[in-house]
Amino acid sequence: MRIDSEQDLFVLIRILEPEPQLPAASHDDRYTPPEDRLRQRVLAVLDTEPDRHWHPRDLAHHLGDVTLGTIRRQLDRWAHHGHIRRTGPAT
Repeated sequence: MRIDSEQDLFVLIRILEPEPQLPAASHDDRYTPPEDRLRQRVLAVLDTEPDRHWHPRDLAHHLGDVTLGTIRRQLDRWAHHGHIRRTGPAT
C-alpha cells in the first residue's frame, strides 16, 4: 500500500480485556440460605433478559463463582424437572 504525503492514515486498534477465568471448583450450596442458592441466582439472571438465549458459559461468567461443568449439569437437571426450558443446543 502506498501512502502519499498528502494523505493521513489512521488506524484504530482496540485492545480487548481477556475473559475472566472461571473458578476451578464451585462452592457447596447445601448450607446456603434458599434465596442465595445457585438456582435462585440463575433464575434472577435469566429474568434480567427473558428473551435472551443464555449459554452456560455466559451464565458461569456472569455469576463468577461456579464452574462451567457445574452450571451445565444444573441447567440440564432444571430443564429435565421443568424449572427452566431449553430453547436450543447449548442454551
